[in-house]
Amino acid sequence: MTLSIQIGGPANLVRVFGILGNAVGPRTGPGTRTHDEKEWWCLRRYIFTLSAAGQLEFPISITKGERPDFRCEFGLRPVGIEVTEATDAQDQKGMTKFQQSGVSQASVGSFGGRFARGAGNPELAWQRDVLEAVRSKSQDLDNYQDPLPEHVLLLYSNSNAASLIHDAMWPSVFSGCNPMNEQLWKLAPSRLKSIAVICGPWLMVLKPNRAQTYPLRSGLDENT
Repeated sequence: MTLSIQIGGPANLVRVFGILGNAVGPRTGPGTRTHDEKEWWCLRRYIFTLSAAGQLEFPISITKGERPDFRCEFGLRPVGIEVTEATDAQDQKGMTKFQQSGVSQASVGSFGGRFARGAGNPELAWQRDVLEAVRSKSQDLDNYQDPLPEHVLLLYSNSNAASLIHDAMWPSVFSGCNPMNEQLWKLAPSRLKSIAVICGPWLMVLKPNRAQTYPLRSGLDENT
């Protein structure tokens, strides 16, 4: 069944979204997260964050689907939103293996993967993850059966590189993102108008001429 929601204005966000995207389960074991849960988790934070910053047009309609993951209308503007992770296969394997080990907690960056021995530059690795995610995903947009005139790539930084960048470090990381942003738009197809990246407690929105950051919001009590 296709899931669609309609949001008349910012005051309706919490009620209409309900539990959609509140949380995701673990990587392995009972209650393992589903693909749809991860996508709604990312979309919720994208919508709530930009609404809090006054950067969205209402009313909003959202329909869950595939290729793109969400078909939206912001005011009268149709937008497709494609969700994907900005990570690395080594990191994913290391973090999954760690959770399967049954250990309940870990020091930041101790999940194995590229930084298992503390080597490397996590900021550069994070930038490479973002570039690779855009490169691998954006080229599909023009091949969608019913493409929309505007698309957003919504990335979630889910890697050991991102975990090694402490929350207080992200603003300095963002300040050095202009060269990465220029490179991203050299790769981008014409339908791609915006790239959004969830990084720690921030949402970074990249457009051809600028990069903006906003405190992440989700409508939950501790983070409204």
